[in-house]
Amino acid sequence: MTSVAAALVLGMTLPANAQPTDSGSSGSLGGLSSGSLGSGSGGGSDEQSEYPLIGADDPTDWAPANLENKIIPKADTVVAEPGDVVSVSGEFGEIQTVLYFSSDRHPSVGGFFAVNSGPGVPNGTVGKVVSVEAADGGMLRVALEAATITDAYAVFQINTTVRLEDNVLYVPGEGEAQSRSAGPRTGFPLSNKLISCKNDSGVELAVNGSIGNLSAAVQFDANAKYSRVTISSSQSLDVSLTGSGSAKCEKAPVGMTPEAIIPVGGPFSVKVGPAMSLAAKFEVKAELGYQAERTDGVEFSDGRARPVSSSRTTYSDVEGLSGSAKAEFFAGASASLGLHSKVANAGVAVEAGPNLTASLSSA
Repeated sequence: MTSVAAALVLGMTLPANAQPTDSGSSGSLGGLSSGSLGSGSGGGSDEQSEYPLIGADDPTDWAPANLENKIIPKADTVVAEPGDVVSVSGEFGEIQTVLYFSSDRHPSVGGFFAVNSGPGVPNGTVGKVVSVEAADGGMLRVALEAATITDAYAVFQINTTVRLEDNVLYVPGEGEAQSRSAGPRTGFPLSNKLISCKNDSGVELAVNGSIGNLSAAVQFDANAKYSRVTISSSQSLDVSLTGSGSAKCEKAPVGMTPEAIIPVGGPFSVKVGPAMSLAAKFEVKAELGYQAERTDGVEFSDGRARPVSSSRTTYSDVEGLSGSAKAEFFAGASASLGLHSKVANAGVAVEAGPNLTASLSSA
């Protein structure tokens, strides 16, 4: 199995900063790896990417020809639709058990079985059948071990755009009613509740803003080992830092931030949520903000990787910075494409958003 993940961070002047992040196991990409993405004006990895950033609307010479929405299971693969599935227990990458109402065709031991992502089953799955048993009420209980997309599908291509309001599962963050429910969601509010801070001298952080009109464009071809995920959004943000000293803040722990799952094709879904971080050293007060319409993402092709970005951004003036002051703020949306579970995201993960850097010596 391979792991595939990349984080894309866009600098204030040269948006070309991206680096791999930790990922769980992947069984679906058949050898695709993230490669190395280098740094831009915002800092980050010291390695420069062999493949430079391209615009979101620029033509690409990496995508396979005639990429479309086309998913064809192999002859020994049985596919269950979400409405037929009662439950999926266990984690992808381990033994899973599916309880479902079978159609005329039953899965067989040694064959493959897939559950399409949809209402009631936001986390689809695919696996090799290790046992099939009759269950109460005319249902079947199917046990699966992990399999790859290319094991189970003759053709698996995705070329589509999904929107946040099409989610089938929404898990609210801190401060929202703790109910796991689907429904229209047009954006994510941004606040300092979404950041977990460690600071030396009582630095205070205030964040207000939102990520709206969020959509994810997904292109994926399992046989061609190709994937491209881009996130488009409108963003509005104001940040205020008060105090003296240093602070390092990162995305709050799981359960503090909201997330939503959106089906994209077959067992695949996109998991989306806000992402924020801050690193600052200053002596007085710093204020910064921006308005943006942007598309950010990453493209993979048979071991190659490059960031993708286009934006229309207006930055506010930065006030109150002393000679030794520096503030870097990252805000945006994170998205992972694949077969999701607590232990593995079998697919491509990308975080995208601006990294705002301000000091007296640079713009």
